[in-house]
Amino acid sequence: MMLILVAYMIGVAVAPSDPDSAVVPVASYVPFTSPIVMPIRSAYGVASTSEVMIALVIGLITIPLMLSITAKIYSNGVRRSGAKIKLKDALKAS
Repeated sequence: MMLILVAYMIGVAVAPSDPDSAVVPVASYVPFTSPIVMPIRSAYGVASTSEVMIALVIGLITIPLMLSITAKIYSNGVRRSGAKIKLKDALKAS
């Protein structure tokens, strides 16, 4: 939730006033912030079509990676009951 809030703040506060600042282009390529920031850059005419496509490809590559990581954490976490488990333990193969 915090990542979405940060992306929204960058998109609403920083991008309209200075779309070429150092933060906005970087946030345009980070998979968790690009769905919010890149359309704003594109609407202002700052992002080219190739930049939008690069951000899209990065996002599409990230989806299966995050899916496999979260599935591993979930499956290893569900198998254990009782006390909380550490993230390191949830990532270990069973």
